[in-house]
Amino acid sequence: MKSPDGSKKLEYYNLTEFAMSSPLMGECFLVNGAKKITIDEKCTGPPVWSSDSRYVAVPVWRFRLPKGNPQKVLVYDTELDISFISEERFNVLTLLEVDGQRVVGSNTPNDEIVEIELGELKNNSSQQGT
Repeated sequence: MKSPDGSKKLEYYNLTEFAMSSPLMGECFLVNGAKKITIDEKCTGPPVWSSDSRYVAVPVWRFRLPKGNPQKVLVYDTELDISFISEERFNVLTLLEVDGQRVVGSNTPNDEIVEIELGELKNNSSQQGT
């Protein structure tokens, strides 16, 4: 999926279904010119880009027994080349928008709208540098 300005894109590889009728997951890479950066190995979709193409948000699976298989939100800052993963867990996310302030998504099965503040995400999340 290309960024709004067309300068970057996400590529998914080795997609698998970990349970019958579950969303697909696989390795996700950010491609920016000749540079190819691993985002995560358990990404699902669809991703959502900020309108300025700086941020991309992707649902990621985190397997934990006996608590189930929750999703978290990974936000990658393409300007700083760093990602942030939410502490909050979700069932199955459909991300709707991301900007410099927040990520908005729908958490199924109840389709509840969730908002995650990016400032809070950056301060309280697992931070991953590349």
